[in-house]
Amino acid sequence: MDISKSNKNWKCKVCVFSGRPDPVWKPSEKVVLNLLDIIEKAHPVSIPYKLPEGLGYRGLCLFSNETLITAYHGLIYISDGDLRDVRKDENLRFYGYFINHLPKKFDFLKVTIMD
Repeated sequence: MDISKSNKNWKCKVCVFSGRPDPVWKPSEKVVLNLLDIIEKAHPVSIPYKLPEGLGYRGLCLFSNETLITAYHGLIYISDGDLRDVRKDENLRFYGYFINHLPKKFDFLKVTIMD
């Protein structure tokens, strides 16, 4: 799956709240490129594409108008148009990079989302 790196409309979101809006921000181009690079190198896994549901923490998201990427419990779920893919987040590289690049105002979330 080839994800467009030229898209400038990427945003990040921590899916953690129930009943109020989740934190969303526009990441730097460097952060986006590094996250996409991690995804490109991640190995596919043969499990059904099923995003986390329910209340509370439901993953870390990188998204644009066309693409939704969700990291949750060692897996990366990718939806790009009609295409779906699941990859292994080896050594939690995506998760760790995402967490280490949270805006300072969202540092309080680190306690909530640590796996």
